Amino acid sequence: MEHITNAASSDAYTSSVQNALSVLTTLHITSYMWMPETDVKDSADAEYEYIVVGAGTAGAIVAGRLAQSQARVLLIEAGGDPPIETIYAGLALYARWSEIDYNFTVHTQPYNQQCREEPYFTLHAGKVLGGTSSTNTMLYARGNKQDFQRWVTASNDDSWSWENVLKYFKRTEKMEDPAILNSPYRQYHGLDGPLIVTRENRSRVVAYPNLVQQLGGKVILDLNSNETLGYSRAQYTLKDYRQSTATAFLKASDTSPYLHLLKNTEVTKIIFDDNNRAVGVKAKRNNKMYNFNASKEVILSAGVINSPKLLMLSGIGPKEHLECKGIEVKVNLPVGKNYHDHVGVMIAHRLRKSNESAMDVDVRVYPTIPIIAYVAINESNKYPDYVLTGFFIYGDDAAKLPLQENAFIDRYCSCIRNTLYRESKGYNVLYSFIDNPMPKSRGTVTLRSSHYKDQPIIDGEFFTVEDDLENHIDYLQRYIKVQDTEAFQSIGAKFLNPVEKKCGRYEMGSRKFWRCYIMCMMSPRNHAVGTCAMGSVVDSKLRVLGVQGLRVADASIIPVIPSVGTYAPTMMIGEKAASMIIEDNM
Repeated sequence: MEHITNAASSDAYTSSVQNALSVLTTLHITSYMWMPETDVKDSADAEYEYIVVGAGTAGAIVAGRLAQSQARVLLIEAGGDPPIETIYAGLALYARWSEIDYNFTVHTQPYNQQCREEPYFTLHAGKVLGGTSSTNTMLYARGNKQDFQRWVTASNDDSWSWENVLKYFKRTEKMEDPAILNSPYRQYHGLDGPLIVTRENRSRVVAYPNLVQQLGGKVILDLNSNETLGYSRAQYTLKDYRQSTATAFLKASDTSPYLHLLKNTEVTKIIFDDNNRAVGVKAKRNNKMYNFNASKEVILSAGVINSPKLLMLSGIGPKEHLECKGIEVKVNLPVGKNYHDHVGVMIAHRLRKSNESAMDVDVRVYPTIPIIAYVAINESNKYPDYVLTGFFIYGDDAAKLPLQENAFIDRYCSCIRNTLYRESKGYNVLYSFIDNPMPKSRGTVTLRSSHYKDQPIIDGEFFTVEDDLENHIDYLQRYIKVQDTEAFQSIGAKFLNPVEKKCGRYEMGSRKFWRCYIMCMMSPRNHAVGTCAMGSVVDSKLRVLGVQGLRVADASIIPVIPSVGTYAPTMMIGEKAASMIIEDNM
C-alpha cells in the first residue's frame, strides 16, 4: 500500500482504488451472480400485472414477493449489476462518489460552509441492483417501539404498530448469531428468510462492558427486540459477503418466469388513463423510449428523492410548484415536503497505539468494530434522547485514512481532515456519531426543471428549528463525559479537537463551544425520509391519494423518522407493501 501522509494523498489513493474497481466493473466479473435482464424486444409491448420502479432496498422485495405469488411483474432499475466493491465489506465505502452512487446534492446553510470542501452535503444512494442495500454500511437496526407508534398516529392505522410490523421484519431475515438464537431474543427474529443477519462478535473491545456500566448504562444482547434502551454490539447484513436485497431476491438462481427485469433503464414518467388510473410507465433505455403497461398497479420504490421526483414529473405534487415548471397538475399533494434526516455530529477519541500493519487488512472483514446505543438522559424515559453509533478503528494508518475520509470525515475542509489524521497517526481510534433520533427540522425536495435528467433541488434545512440544536448540545455534553471514566482512561483515550482554530475562542466544553462544534462537524446520516409521507401523500396502504393503481413503497413514505437508520425499516416496508398488494388484488 502506497504511503499516505495527509488528506490530499488519501484522496488520491481513494481515487486510484475507485479507478481500479471501475476497470473491474467493465469486465463484468460479478455478472454471473445476478438475475439476467429480460429481452426488451419481447417485453416492450407486453402487459404486466405490476410494474415496480426501482430494484432497491424495498423494490427488490416487493417485486420478488409479487413474483412468488405468480403475478407477472416487471422490475425496472436505473443501475446495473452490483460490482465487486458492493460484495466485500472492506471495499464497501469505495462505492461512495462512484458511478453506482446517485450522489445527490443537499443544500446546506451558510453557517457551516466554512468547515467543508464544498458548500453542500452529499446524500448517498445506490444506483444498482439492491439500491442502497448494496452500498450502505450494512448495519441492521429496527428502531424503538415508539417510532412505529408515531407511524400509527400519522397513518391512523394500527397495522403499523411495532407488534404488527414485527412479522414483516422477521419475514426477510435469517438470524445466524448463536448467542441470540440461544437466548429469549430468538422470538424476535426470522430464522428462514432470504437475507442473513449476523452480529459483531470480535472480542477486541475488552473495555466496552466496563465503559458502559461506568456511564450508567446497561449492555444488551439484542436491541432489535423488545428492549428499548442500552448499548449493544451491532448487527449486520453480512456473512462472508454483503447480504443485500439483491442477494436475497435477485440472484441468478432467483430467475423466475413471473419476474422480468430491466437494468440500466430510467423511468421518466407514470402513464395515467382518463380516469387518473396509473396504467404504466415511460422509460428510456439505450436512448430509446418505451411504454410498459400494468393492468393492476404501478409501485414506486425509487427512493426518498426519485419517488417524489417521478410523482411530480407525472403531475402529482404541490400545485403552484408544478405549474411553475409547466407540468399539468393531476393531484395537488404535498409531495417533496417533510424531508428530514438524522444529523450526526462526529466525535473522535484517540485510543492506544496501533501495532498492526497493512498486512492485517482483509477486504472480506468488516473494517471497524461498531457498537450502537440508545441513550436516555432521564433513566425513566423509554425512548432514547440520543443514539450513539460508535466505530472502533484498528490497524495501519495507510489503510485507516481512506476509511476515515470516506466514512467519518465526509468532505470536511482539509484543515479538519489533516488535524484528525495527524492526531490519530499511529493510534487506534474511536469515531462516535451522536444523532438526535427525532429532529423537528424539515426540508423539501423540489424539481429543478420538468426534464427527468435533472437532479431535484434538496433543501435539508437542518437545525432550522432551534430545539434541534439546543438538544444536540445537551447530548454532546452528556456523551463527552465518557472520556472521564476509568474504563476510557485505561485505554488511553484522548478527545481529538479538529475545530480548535474555528472554535477556540470559546471555553472548551461550554454550550457556545459545542454550538460552534456542531455547526462545523454536522453531517446528515443518509437516513432521509418523509417526501411521500403516509397520511399526506399516501394512505396507510401506501396508495397515492387522488389516483388509482399507484403506490409508493420505500423510505419516502415514512412520516416520522425512526430512531435509527432506515435500512431495516425500509425492508420491512417492502415486505408489508407486497403483502398488502397481494391481499388487495386477490
